[in-house]
Amino acid sequence: MERPDLNRVLATLKPFQRRTVDHAFHRLFTAPDSTNRFLVADEVGLGKTLVARGVIARAIDHLWESVRRIDIVYICSNGSIARANLPKLRVEGAGGGSYALATRLTMLATELAGGDRGMVGNKLNFVSFTPGTSFEMGNSTGMSSERVVLYRLLRPLFAAGTGLANLLQAGVHDRDGWRWRVDNEECELEPTIAARFRSAVQSEASLVRELNQLFEGWFHYYRDVWPDEARWRRNVAVGRLRQILAQACVRALEPDLVILDEFQRFKDLLETRDEEQGQAAQLAQALFDATTPEGQPVRTLLLSATPYKLYTADAEIADEDHYRDFLATTRFLMANDEARVGELKGRLSRFGRALQNAATGDASRVAATKREVEQALSAVMARTERVAASEDRDAMVEESRGRPRVEVGDVRQYMAADALFKAVGDRDPMIFWKSAPYLPHFMHGYTFNTRLADTLSQAPEKVAAVLDGHATSFLSQAAMARWQALDPANGKLRELVEDVLDGGAWRLLWLPPTTPYWPCSGAFAGQEGRTKSLVFSSWNVVPDVVSAVLSYEAERRMVGGGRVKEYADPAKQQVPLLRLSQSGTGARSRHRLFLLLLPNLGLADEAHPLAAPSG
Repeated sequence: MERPDLNRVLATLKPFQRRTVDHAFHRLFTAPDSTNRFLVADEVGLGKTLVARGVIARAIDHLWESVRRIDIVYICSNGSIARANLPKLRVEGAGGGSYALATRLTMLATELAGGDRGMVGNKLNFVSFTPGTSFEMGNSTGMSSERVVLYRLLRPLFAAGTGLANLLQAGVHDRDGWRWRVDNEECELEPTIAARFRSAVQSEASLVRELNQLFEGWFHYYRDVWPDEARWRRNVAVGRLRQILAQACVRALEPDLVILDEFQRFKDLLETRDEEQGQAAQLAQALFDATTPEGQPVRTLLLSATPYKLYTADAEIADEDHYRDFLATTRFLMANDEARVGELKGRLSRFGRALQNAATGDASRVAATKREVEQALSAVMARTERVAASEDRDAMVEESRGRPRVEVGDVRQYMAADALFKAVGDRDPMIFWKSAPYLPHFMHGYTFNTRLADTLSQAPEKVAAVLDGHATSFLSQAAMARWQALDPANGKLRELVEDVLDGGAWRLLWLPPTTPYWPCSGAFAGQEGRTKSLVFSSWNVVPDVVSAVLSYEAERRMVGGGRVKEYADPAKQQVPLLRLSQSGTGARSRHRLFLLLLPNLGLADEAHPLAAPSG
């Protein structure tokens, strides 16, 4: 294939994205003190995927002449994201020719075989994995295609071919089809992976003994239904075989660049301390710590707007530890170099003391200690904030600068919350009241919720007195059952309701096009400028309140008081639009109009509109 055009890829990036690409690439590949791991933590909506594509393009251009085969591995939380983002990350030459594959780690036993086919025969390969299917094996038997590979690998090691086939059939119901697959399905194996796998299996005497016992005790003949003990022992054994195969495949993969997208969703894979690692983390670390065929370390690029828990106030969930999570992230980025982690901790401590001194009037060390921390962190991470990302400092968003108005109901919300907080022995709810109404209904996971539960069990009369005295400030189940309108009861939430509900956005199934082909009409009329809204808050209670109030109000406007008379059990209150029933004599109900909507390939072929006579 032709060498990809680096300038063409980089030309699509905005200046702030290009700066991040250049810095990340320099730290990963060309800096004298380069790192093997780098984090891009740009704020939400600033194009981390585009930055990753830019780093990939620069890496490919850098390695093109010196590397026989360039492998890019993309790891994300689920298969849907992988299928959506892999084409966005793919970089090709003018004639195409790169190889892209969303697969499982164990299937590399076949993907890395086959001579000039697949990955082996391509100069440039893009492979995606998900942690749940490639690293976290557990006691799962995996896909049937994985077990076909296991059968081919294990068959030379065991005389009990029928028992092996029955054991690996697992959840496949078609016995004859399964037997044909294990005997005839094309399944070429990569020799090095096969040798490593077989050697590893033979070295585990307990596993070999367990497999032979399963062959002799249960799986020497076929059953439609296996006893619970047989299924459980089979699943454990197959899960272990998949782990061994994955370990062999990791050693053979040797990628040039690994992309971890939104890695905070599978952060356990980044654990570097031996005593804290599970099997999935050990497997992932083997990938991150590998070397390429040219003897170079595997470079790892991490993407996440929230790479560690942000600082939270004491009223937040008690087990969140911002500092510990931050150090765990930096420990991985620094390749578990405790000396570097210790130096960073020292710089943070000096910066903290400088800030404390500044509060008493001595700010002489703040700037210097701040630069020390930035120097240590910029070696392994970069973050672009939204406001500073563009020349006019708007970063592709328009900040809502409304002046929320405070109404009588809002003040009553505070009075009710304050009375209830005092009744259960909690602090002033002012900071929460500024962000959300109906606090007692939604503060799950807060200290307040625990104290409320304790008070209800020990002194319920205190809570009852507050409820009686402020009845109109709490949600009423009876009022909601009758679809009564819900007061936003908060200035900021009222602005949101007026925008997305009173503005008609609740009628739209999707956002209107940015550049429509024809004038928008119907529910889309007047909505041409509609776009996404981003809501940010420091409190966990806010998303619950916003989603509950907006969804109830939208649902009330859609169906409340019309087809659905009451809020509860809407399915029982609606008559089905289509009933495919039949009488006692077997006569089915007729739906003549339904025939006009039912897809009919035969009719389409016989009366194809493009084949119609002229005129």
